[in-house]
Amino acid sequence: MASLIDIGWVENFDWNKKNAKVDLLRKQIEIAPKFDSRDLVNRDAEKRLYDYYGKPSDREIPAAPMF
Repeated sequence: MASLIDIGWVENFDWNKKNAKVDLLRKQIEIAPKFDSRDLVNRDAEKRLYDYYGKPSDREIPAAPMF
């Protein structure tokens, strides 16, 4: 299982190093609730994700698909 973040939170991506710059702590992402890729991301799951990271979830539609 993997941790999930909103791709809209990615500030920069280095394809050669395969790493993303985000305004989150690595440990915060590592200990985040795990996401099972067999599950659908619904509005409740999205709200839990935004609550965990302390991000506002008042948008009608996410900034971008999540990964």
